[in-house]
Amino acid sequence: MANKSKLTLAEALASASAFLQGNDYDEASAQALWAFVFDVTLTDMTRALREFVDLDALGYFEDVLRRLVAGEPLQYILGRADFMGESFVVNEHALIPREETSGIIQLAQDYLGDREEARILDIGTGTGILAIMLKKFYPNAKVTGTDLSQEALEVARQNGQKHHVAVSWWQGDLLKDFPETTFDLIVSNPPYIGYHEQAVMDAHVLKFEPTMALFADNEGYAIYERLARQLPAYLKPKGQVILEMGYQQGARLQQLMQEAFPNRKIEVIQDYNQRDRYVRISEEGTV
Repeated sequence: MANKSKLTLAEALASASAFLQGNDYDEASAQALWAFVFDVTLTDMTRALREFVDLDALGYFEDVLRRLVAGEPLQYILGRADFMGESFVVNEHALIPREETSGIIQLAQDYLGDREEARILDIGTGTGILAIMLKKFYPNAKVTGTDLSQEALEVARQNGQKHHVAVSWWQGDLLKDFPETTFDLIVSNPPYIGYHEQAVMDAHVLKFEPTMALFADNEGYAIYERLARQLPAYLKPKGQVILEMGYQQGARLQQLMQEAFPNRKIEVIQDYNQRDRYVRISEEGTV
């Protein structure tokens, strides 16, 4: 039997609220944090308000709060993050998934439709969210995820196992030395932030998330420039590329990819906030 603390859940939440308020956090978030940390519903919490909290649970929650007010992202503290309604393993070796990236999945579904089979490549896979979600939506597809970071690939492998999908993982520097083959769909959310933007970024992002997954040389365009040289050899004639980008990079990136793919249609597409967020390279002959 678990040892109980001297605090009821109501008292523990009141203490947590006071702690958060004293550290300039929204005191009302204590209840939501407890629900998220322990994966319980608000209804379950309401029923348990007068019950005494387990000592281990209380100690763990207090540690989460201390790390949170110190600036550490909650996802890294808990070792998990949500993306498109699914839970993924995360740690300091890979970026925390952002909801904007779900737009790549939606655009991929627009392109693939109800196709039974396809060859799909995710470059810079990180936690593996794009490769894994595409494999879940298209179980007969042959999906490959690549990353320069071996540590990030280990996170991706863990997530593949967690979601019971068979994805091929390949460690390498973009498409350098990648086996010669072609794909129906290539997706990527590469590093695209210029180093000059550090001054306006959240401090906790700079402190905790991996630099190599955030920043690129040449004002954030260095990875795109390399991809522009590499992608044509790996894309099928009727294939498609979908890239995530910074909201101010659309015009320059569109020109860069048009030069690399002179016979294809290059589009800048907005996210749900009506900001330029994706570049789509469509099949030959659509220009």
